Amino acid sequence: MQTSKKRSSLAALSLKTVGIILIVSSLLDYIILPIPYQPLDVAWRISLASTFVDRGIIPMIGIGLMFTGYKMDTDEGRGGSVTKKWQYLPFWGLVLSAALGLFFLLLTPMHLNDVRSASQERLASIEAEARRVESNFNAQLGTEEFQTQLEQQQVDAKAQFKSLLENPDRLQAVIDSPDTPDEIKAVLEEAKTNPQALDDFFEERVANIPEQVMGRVREQQETQTRQVGREAGKSAIRVGLSSLLLAVGYIVISWAGLKGMMRPRR
Repeated sequence: MQTSKKRSSLAALSLKTVGIILIVSSLLDYIILPIPYQPLDVAWRISLASTFVDRGIIPMIGIGLMFTGYKMDTDEGRGGSVTKKWQYLPFWGLVLSAALGLFFLLLTPMHLNDVRSASQERLASIEAEARRVESNFNAQLGTEEFQTQLEQQQVDAKAQFKSLLENPDRLQAVIDSPDTPDEIKAVLEEAKTNPQALDDFFEERVANIPEQVMGRVREQQETQTRQVGREAGKSAIRVGLSSLLLAVGYIVISWAGLKGMMRPRR
């Protein structure tokens, strides 16, 4: 019987010690991790909210272990008599639980608002970058140097195509190759009987350059916009929902515990 009591006492002491260490270490993390403090930086607040939520379960585990240890002492008659609630350590654990519950409850809408602000800022930056690229391209398109380069590229490409037309075996090999685009195959086939098809093809390609470039810019903008939306949605759901669940858990623990402490003993 004596051995059983010693084991129970050791188990209770271990639970209380581990619980208190988890609580204290978590509170130290909450103080140290945000350094350097940048409360006006939205990205800092988003990162900090994610860190707090990821570690938010640790104090709850610590409070649970501490209460279990004290409950074991009480059941074994080792709890002693405490006349004032503020002298009872689990009481402060419940106060901490209520404070953390309020903290995570307030963190939820704050994080959602920060995610919305950050995503809007990134979308505005993406749109501004697309406009800058479009403006630079339009300015470059009108320069003599760009037109000269374009004409030279067109001349070189025409020479390569005409060289193919003069060599039927190479021409047929290019047409039969699966790596050759269907559009090029069609032009080469037509150019066999109509050499003017090459000139028409390159003129059309040059005329479509602005539209092609703008199309690629818009496609890239849409891809980045979708990526921003996905990241914002994942952060809002994961951190926001987890923060709300933590708030509910801490508030329920504090409410149930304080209600039991305030109940008069018979």
